[in-house]
Amino acid sequence: MAKRYQNLLSPIQVGGRLLKSRLLVTRAVSGAFQGDENYPGEAMISHMAQLARSGAAIVTCQGADWKADPFFGESGGFSPGPGGPMGPDTWGIGSFAGPGMGNLEAETRGCKLYYSHMADEIHFYGSLASASMMGIEPHTLTLSEEPAGMPRMGPPVKTHVASTEELDHLVELLAQKASAFHQMGFDMVCMYMSYGNSLLAKSLSPIHNRRTDKYGEKTALTRAVFSRIKELCGADFLIEAQVSGEEKGPGGYTLEDFVSYARQWEGMVDILQFRAPDMDDAHPTGWNSSPDEPPMTLRYARAVKEAGIRILTAPNGGFQDPDAMEEYIANGWTDLIAVARAFICDPDYGDKLREGRGEDVVPCLRCNRCHCRDNVICYVNPQMGLEHKIERMIPAASEPKSVAVVGGGPAGMWAARACALRGHRVELFEKSDHLGGQMFHADYADFKWPLRRFKDYLIGQMDRLGVTVHLGTAATPELLADRGFDAVIAALGAVPAKPPIPGAELPGVLTPLDVFGKAETLGRHVIVVGGSETGTETAVYLARAGHQVTILTRRPRLATDAQFSHYYGCLEHAMRALPELETVAKAATISMTERSVTYRDEDGQTHTVTGDAVVACGGMAPLQTEAVAFDRAADRFFAVGDCSRVGNIHTCTRSAFSAAAQI
Repeated sequence: MAKRYQNLLSPIQVGGRLLKSRLLVTRAVSGAFQGDENYPGEAMISHMAQLARSGAAIVTCQGADWKADPFFGESGGFSPGPGGPMGPDTWGIGSFAGPGMGNLEAETRGCKLYYSHMADEIHFYGSLASASMMGIEPHTLTLSEEPAGMPRMGPPVKTHVASTEELDHLVELLAQKASAFHQMGFDMVCMYMSYGNSLLAKSLSPIHNRRTDKYGEKTALTRAVFSRIKELCGADFLIEAQVSGEEKGPGGYTLEDFVSYARQWEGMVDILQFRAPDMDDAHPTGWNSSPDEPPMTLRYARAVKEAGIRILTAPNGGFQDPDAMEEYIANGWTDLIAVARAFICDPDYGDKLREGRGEDVVPCLRCNRCHCRDNVICYVNPQMGLEHKIERMIPAASEPKSVAVVGGGPAGMWAARACALRGHRVELFEKSDHLGGQMFHADYADFKWPLRRFKDYLIGQMDRLGVTVHLGTAATPELLADRGFDAVIAALGAVPAKPPIPGAELPGVLTPLDVFGKAETLGRHVIVVGGSETGTETAVYLARAGHQVTILTRRPRLATDAQFSHYYGCLEHAMRALPELETVAKAATISMTERSVTYRDEDGQTHTVTGDAVVACGGMAPLQTEAVAFDRAADRFFAVGDCSRVGNIHTCTRSAFSAAAQI
């Protein structure tokens, strides 16, 4: 019988190597696992091995960081640190790795040993180990004088135009670094050439590369690097180029240009991992992607395939649906698919593909919390970062128990799912006539489609896992006690709170949960008080629904609590596209009525805004007292999600997973 994902899981030859599937995992989430060690720690090694076990044919690991080289007259590299221009961060001397991560080295014997261990564990599962070459080139060099006004990512370091001799030295330096990983047992390297964010990337650009020496030809520098790596490491040592398929902005290279570049790399580059032109689009969110359209990088792969270029293609950015990915490969549009979040948000991703259970894959929320510099988490994978110790943290399930879950929101459904997967008999009680809890708002905001997909997934899992769901049933402690459950999990959630501002308590003053699905009842002009991520998303939803919206925030900008890495840029772009949305920053709200808001600006002047409706964002109040009432309804009691402590989807899934693991 043919496997459901027979193309996606089929092997393919590349160079002198055999890939066990068409899935490769890009470098991602190293900050979640790496401490201050200057070598790969056990948490990182365990995570990389888990990716290989789960089905990735190539696992890309964080390579060593840039070390100062006297040839370039440098005193150090750089790293993000607390306090500076990009939101809460600034840049200081150190490593590209970032705070909370060691400055990984590949020069000392001890570091080499741990890198070798990482490669060995990846090889144990028949996968190839790849070292990312991101962040290991000097940051003091440019290829040409940068055009005026050209934005720059990274630290405000002093740069100079590289001489021909310096670029010759860079070629040898990169090749020697690749050779070091080859000697440590790695099978390949991934060259960082995307977003115009490295010298190799800039060398391809008509904007950045206006040189007249031998490196002025757009592929000369990259071909020199690739050729030298193959010379040192051999033809079977693979080279993957992580590269944008086109360049952003006028004057940049086009997809047609890129196809000509790729043709010149034949025989040197083994895999082209395609990225979007900029970093935000390369890490798609609900703001800049659609559930009905394939990721933009698939177009780049198809162009290279149609040109007959003999390099394997691997588009990246937003791929997770195995049925769609199977179709792309079956149609010959690409050879491989590069992913990261697919394996992050579901540790059993590969197993589910092998078993033909694509509908059981946990959907990614595209929140990009796995891609921030610190406090790296996954909202829908509560096990992330615990791989190396999860077995000692979670005891094996005993005989099946009967478990009651009170509440059908994200925490309740995740708890029911986790208990059912441990073999327990589960009944879920929801007082309303539908499941989903506060996630209902995702049915109305188009940019919330990843959350809507997650909500619908959890609802579907209740039936697939045999959870008995009682809708329209307000559970009581007496009801559950009479039913004789062994354990009760309270997931009652929270209720909207009004901010402590005079007038906010008026019955006509709305909360965000009063708005979604009822936009047409609010009148033309809506005033939103509170510029948190919740308030900002509410304002955007209303503006997209045709309302004139004024949003007030005490802070200098909106949504300061939103994920900054890639997510905030997408949110900001969406806001800028809405002329109906007016932001009043540094505004301290003094009072409000059901139709007006009075505030004090940063100069101390008082203003009043009038409209047709007022929405006040005051957060949520946990239903702790109501949850505790179930304490004596069974021998074991747990409170999870917002009724324990108001949080987010991550705190819901993590607390629910923890409770289920103890039953």
